[in-house]
This record gives sequence, structure tokens and C-alpha cells, in this order.
Amino acid sequence: FTSGYAFQISDNNVYYKSWDAGRGDHSRLLPNVDLETFKVLTKSREKAYAKDKQKVYYFGRVVENADAKSFEILKPQKNGRVSYPDYARDKKHGIYQGAIIEESDGASFIWLGASYAKDQSSVFARGQKMEDVDYSSFEYLGGIYAKDSFSVYTDYRKIEDADPKSFRVKDDNSATDAHQSW
Repeated sequence: FTSGYAFQISDNNVYYKSWDAGRGDHSRLLPNVDLETFKVLTKSREKAYAKDKQKVYYFGRVVENADAKSFEILKPQKNGRVSYPDYARDKKHGIYQGAIIEESDGASFIWLGASYAKDQSSVFARGQKMEDVDYSSFEYLGGIYAKDSFSVYTDYRKIEDADPKSFRVKDDNSATDAHQSW
């Protein structure tokens, strides 16, 4: 272990190890982990999710009220840059960065891409329900952009004066419409 984050099994215990320039090495014991069923679920250098038969862990902390049996990490519906998985779900809820999204439906919850997700009735950005969004026309465009029939969004904020009909994404961080560029 040299840098980043990792789950580590040692002496019949599971530890979550991290390193950063400010604190150096840091190790935290995860209590009461079932070693026989413990599994790291992400394969990236930054191992975010793991679970055993009873609990789900995100960066070494228990995801409260997550159902370990039905828990799954979601893949984005549309490709974009993903450094580690932000969205997951269980049978009851969507989950964002290790936190249950209380207003979500796990059975229908999907990750659209970047910070956007949706379930059978709502759209979410960064794990928060987006208000005043036209659900039926909402689509993730790529990079940090999404739109519905009436508005264009970057992350979870409306882009004032953006034209959703002519809005086009150029790359992950820039876009244009008939009148201006971002």
C-alpha cells in the first residue's frame, strides 16, 4: 500500500487504509466484518465500495440502511469520465457516494452519467432530487451537461439563457447553442 485508498485484511480483521499528503498513512478497523463474505466491489485504485453479508461499505464507512444482499454498483448509461462509481442501488433506494437517497426507488434507479441519475419518477444530480425538471424529456448529454425540453443543466444548476433545442456538447467541459458558448 503506497497511496490512495484500500481495504486490507490482516490478522483476521478488515482495515480501511488511506493516505494523503496532509495526514500521511491512516488505518481504520472495520468492526464486526464477516470475513467469509467480505468482498471489495470496485477494481479501481481508489477502492470505494465493499460489502459482506450484512453491510455495505463506502471508503471504509458503513452505508447506513443499505441492503447488502441486493446492493449493486451502477454503470453509467452513457459513457463519460468516471474516476470511481458515484451511484449504486439496493432493492429500496438509490445510493450516491455512500449515502442513501431517501426519495428514490431502488428497483428503477439508474445512473445516467456524470452526476445525473433517475428512477421511475424523479431526476437526481449529485444525489439530490432536482426540482422543476421535465422528467419525460430529461436526458444526459455528456460531460457535465443535461437538458429537458425547457432548460439546460450543468451539474444540478440551470444554465440561464441556454437554448435546449440547439444546445450541443463539444467536450466534457464545453458546449454551445445557437447564441453562445460555455
